[in-house]
Amino acid sequence: MFAVSVALEADSHKPNVTMKTVRVTIGGQDYNLRSDDETKVRSIAGNVDTQMRQIQSASKEQSTATLSILTALNIAEKEYESRKQQQTDTQYLVSEVEQMVAFLRQSYAETIL
Repeated sequence: MFAVSVALEADSHKPNVTMKTVRVTIGGQDYNLRSDDETKVRSIAGNVDTQMRQIQSASKEQSTATLSILTALNIAEKEYESRKQQQTDTQYLVSEVEQMVAFLRQSYAETIL
């Protein structure tokens, strides 16, 4: 979990976790974020910055607010697609396990006879 540095530590969902201030740059602007996992925050911020810069290079005349919204939408779309793929993968695995169980039950029943 991370939050903008003005957030209260009492808001943390993890009791007794030491939150550190992590300084990151996104879209040319510095942010102080509070987190219990600096590596994760830096990775996430780096991904956001990369996507924001890609959008900025493709559409030079956009405001920071527009770039931020477009970046958020791109990230949300990737997260949506990832969740959708995870559901598909889970359904496939459940189907495969059910087939294996059915095969094992049949094999076991044949050995008893």
